[in-house]
Amino acid sequence: MAVIAPSTTTATRSWLRVAVPAAALLAAAACAAGPSLPRVLTVQPGQRTSVQFVQFDESRVFTLQNASSGSASEVYSDKRGDSMTKVVDDAMLQRLLDIYADQGLFARAERAAPPLARDALIVEQAERRWVFHRGAAAETVRAYFAAKQYFLDTYNRAEAFHSSDAHVRDLEAEDRRVRDSAESARLKLERLGGDRSG
Repeated sequence: MAVIAPSTTTATRSWLRVAVPAAALLAAAACAAGPSLPRVLTVQPGQRTSVQFVQFDESRVFTLQNASSGSASEVYSDKRGDSMTKVVDDAMLQRLLDIYADQGLFARAERAAPPLARDALIVEQAERRWVFHRGAAAETVRAYFAAKQYFLDTYNRAEAFHSSDAHVRDLEAEDRRVRDSAESARLKLERLGGDRSG
């Protein structure tokens, strides 16, 4: 399955081709999002729930967070905020989480990604965290790639209008900030993975 990079409205938009047509993914998601889906995690209005796609090898973090947890206009107007964060409707984020539950990802979740992982999906709510990564077994690999594709599809369909000052923006500093953020996420996951007492 081809991997596509998430798009943001702060960068030049390009149309990306995927191995599976987007219409087919949307149709599958619509079918999967019916009332029969299991629910492991419920998006609570007013409480931040997020799903992150962390690319450790490229030091990038793409985030989806629920709209009721804060003002989208505040997130997008904060010039010092994370330009890779997109605020989506609570129901849309819930649908993504329910699909993950249906695929058994929560049951296989770990506290941290392995040190050599290229990327991982991280779900966070309050003090709870679930980490999904590729793993080694064929079934786990297939489930992870499907989960990643659902994230990318949701992320790329979400509109985000981040403020930026193109004349003074220091792209090298931004690149360092993103790399530091990804490295911090990796170290935090490794610390959590080593702490099995909680």
